[in-house]
Amino acid sequence: AAFLSIFVGELPVQILSYRTAFEKFLDIDYREVPLQILQNLAQNDTWSRRDCLHYLLSQKIEPHLGRNTLTALTSFPASEAALAKTAIVDGEEVSLRFEIYYEGIELANGYHELSDASIIKERFQKTNKAREQAGKTPYLLDENFLASLDKLPDCSGVALGFDRALMLHLKLPSIQYVLPWGLPFLDNRDDTTFIQRFGSHPKTDGGLTPLEFCCMNSSDDRANKI
Repeated sequence: AAFLSIFVGELPVQILSYRTAFEKFLDIDYREVPLQILQNLAQNDTWSRRDCLHYLLSQKIEPHLGRNTLTALTSFPASEAALAKTAIVDGEEVSLRFEIYYEGIELANGYHELSDASIIKERFQKTNKAREQAGKTPYLLDENFLASLDKLPDCSGVALGFDRALMLHLKLPSIQYVLPWGLPFLDNRDDTTFIQRFGSHPKTDGGLTPLEFCCMNSSDDRANKI
């Protein structure tokens, strides 16, 4: 949150559990609600419980997170642990991971890293079984990754969407403006928005990438503070 404040300013931090988010925005307890109700909410009667929860989180909850604040979504279900450890919290096994949102956009996610190869292999196998049942191609097990886990100390890691944070910092309409490599020319609608924001456009300014142009032409010098 302290690092993200460089991009979005000093904001209060809200900590919200996965369970509380479903109660607040959908008025359901995701642990106990029948599958049929989840399918009705997701408007798809063929989806699994997990598919419905994924959809409802991304489409019905995430857009409301981080409004005038940084929201840390915590205590994901154990089924969503991926490569994170789990723990019992308030009588429920949850993932020791979080995601941080601002204005409905996920900016970071962090794990308390799991280093037990046997548990991770079991999770991979469970995921592959579900994929096969759904008619999807299973993932290949990364044996080199599994073999290296015993060398991983007890640690946590956070991945941050720098391009998203920079887009918000510069108040740009699309992430394509901040990607750090050459891009096809932007369409006319975005050109107009870009010129209104910066007074010119990289197309006519020496062939700069949008990222280079933004950092050189930010009218309030915000880009130079990064």
